[in-house]
Amino acid sequence: MARAIASFQRVTSNFVFLLSMCHAFQSSFLRLTTHSLSFSANPPATRWPLRMSSDGPLTSTDTIAERLLHRVRRNDRANDAYRSALPFVIGNTELGRVMPPFVQILSEYPDLFAVTNSEVRLIDDNTPATGDLLATRSQAVQTVLEDLRDRDVVPALRGWRDELFAVREGFHTPPQLLIERAAAVLFGVSAYGVF
Repeated sequence: MARAIASFQRVTSNFVFLLSMCHAFQSSFLRLTTHSLSFSANPPATRWPLRMSSDGPLTSTDTIAERLLHRVRRNDRANDAYRSALPFVIGNTELGRVMPPFVQILSEYPDLFAVTNSEVRLIDDNTPATGDLLATRSQAVQTVLEDLRDRDVVPALRGWRDELFAVREGFHTPPQLLIERAAAVLFGVSAYGVF
């Protein structure tokens, strides 16, 4: 019991220390921004440079939050990539999104992947009615990935780990496919790991 109390006190003191550091950073940040903005209606341009972007010009009257949001929007270009990617479908479930260069590569394997203008579908028609569907799917895709790795067609596969990764709709749902972890990014599936 004494060890548990000591551990709790240690965690609490670390938490209080982190909170005080956050407060100190916030206070310093507010002092810095208040000083750099000054209180004049038209601060000099050298103190807060104005830039143009696709979102429109920044003005000297924008708040700090507006400026930060503007920077985030300027740097967030993943939305364009997401729109150009095709859904990766197994059965009736979309499990990822495949970028156009990899879509072209997968179209070289029409026995396994049905590639259309609207989706990339893993074909299960050749799967035997008996047996393990997951193992059959996984082995077929593994063969394609090994071929691509051996031909050095896809740079992402140079990081091959010999580690199977479960492709699934959600974290707690059963896997639909097991693939090499290095290939998870190619199929645009949700990836989980320990950091």
